[in-house]
Amino acid sequence: MKANQKRLSNRQFTKAEVQDALQIINDRVSKRIGIDVNELLQGLLPPGFRNSDDDLIPARTAAKSLGLSPKTLTHWRGSGTNGLPHVQIGSRIFYKPEDLRAFVQANHRYSTSERGGNN
Repeated sequence: MKANQKRLSNRQFTKAEVQDALQIINDRVSKRIGIDVNELLQGLLPPGFRNSDDDLIPARTAAKSLGLSPKTLTHWRGSGTNGLPHVQIGSRIFYKPEDLRAFVQANHRYSTSERGGNN
């Protein structure tokens, strides 16, 4: 077992791998104890692995932060609805933090009877 641990400790993980692993951990912990630990975990990461305005956010993480299922974002991308821009690198889909913030701001409502441009 120590040999496996040594191999893992010498492995270099990509930023996307770390973010995906954090999302899985957050999902599982959130279900068990009912709190979102993603921000806490982000604070433990070295600066290059933290989410910042320059980082791309994986689709699963973006969906979670918007309170949506990843399938909803997939549907929106395929149909071109809701005006949420994305970045595709190879087969992976990412979102820019400023695009997510703009999307949330554009959908901000004071009443459920208000209609917005993205509905």
